[in-house]
Amino acid sequence: MPAELLVTGCYRSGTTLLEKLLHSQPDAGVASQPFPALYSFVKELFDAERGLERRYPLGHRFLEDRYADRDFAEFLDRRSLGVSELDRVFELLAADQRGLWTPGILGTRAAIRPGVFLDVYRQLLNAANGLLARSAARIIGSKEILVEEYVPYLLANGIYVVIIVRDPRDMIASLDFSERDNATGMDRPVLYSVRVWRKSVATALAFDGHPRFHFLRYEDLVADPQAAMSRLRARLGLPEIRWEAGQSQLRDQNDQEWLGNSSFRDQAGISCRSVGRFKDKLPSAVRSMIEASAGPEMALLGYARPEHPESAIVDYRDPFPAIHQKFPAGYSADPRRVRDELVRLRMLSSPSELSDEEARRWFVYPQAYRRLKAVASGAAGP
Repeated sequence: MPAELLVTGCYRSGTTLLEKLLHSQPDAGVASQPFPALYSFVKELFDAERGLERRYPLGHRFLEDRYADRDFAEFLDRRSLGVSELDRVFELLAADQRGLWTPGILGTRAAIRPGVFLDVYRQLLNAANGLLARSAARIIGSKEILVEEYVPYLLANGIYVVIIVRDPRDMIASLDFSERDNATGMDRPVLYSVRVWRKSVATALAFDGHPRFHFLRYEDLVADPQAAMSRLRARLGLPEIRWEAGQSQLRDQNDQEWLGNSSFRDQAGISCRSVGRFKDKLPSAVRSMIEASAGPEMALLGYARPEHPESAIVDYRDPFPAIHQKFPAGYSADPRRVRDELVRLRMLSSPSELSDEEARRWFVYPQAYRRLKAVASGAAGP
């Protein structure tokens, strides 16, 4: 039986490049966003059962204290998806022209039977692999962004998870200051995207060292693909394949030349050209706000940035003429949100220690809080 794999991370962080590199391994079949609606639909069911209302079912988790991972896991083990609910998942997939990148999955509905989340997930994963014609693959997987909330549950059920993290300044430059359509929709508030990025980092920090978990930086992947893929290969048990920086060609799941999904321009192979692009693309106020609000995580991950006063957050205003309709216009400047950002930063420099419950509320995982606090106090490096 093949091992199962999820590749995830924040939007515009290199998940697609990593997925293509993994799929290029002859012993692996990795589908590109084959069933994104499953994750959001199931999380909506969970929210509805608990009477929760939220902007996105899979959000940033910052200050979330209405449930814990164990509550979500219990729900996933208990709540069965019936015929009508599976029909709804496929309706949502069919309607998602931007998010569904493996449209062949729509033809597999008849093969998917009712069951709890893990049953349906594995059926869809096998169906997606069947579309890839990798029947002998030792690892079958999928790539989906923003689904870190499922990571603890998937790891506990024997599934490998890989998270890729990118410099948040380059991520937001690609997301909101692109030169062409990047399939992410209207601009979101920068503060929201910083919080989503921090969720991804917190998950990576919390599960670092788990035998079925691996995380890497986008910058390391494009700078030395051989080394980055060798480390990942060793974790997953795949055969060695060489990938060189500047390699002339990558193939997609349809065996066509893949020219990337950059927000700026096509490029063949693997390139470092996107690293540091924020220096030319981000307005100074946006850059300073990111560096201030994501500073502890950036320091821990080795992203150099200057120190900023609290005013970089307090005085910040999003520069977009319009933002995504799900958000109020002043999201990033909202006094309550600004206050919460400042409180969070001060917690890391405070000599007092948070309880695990409070650490989970402010930093998503206590393990992430402890590692960030150690770096903030100068007690540990990245």
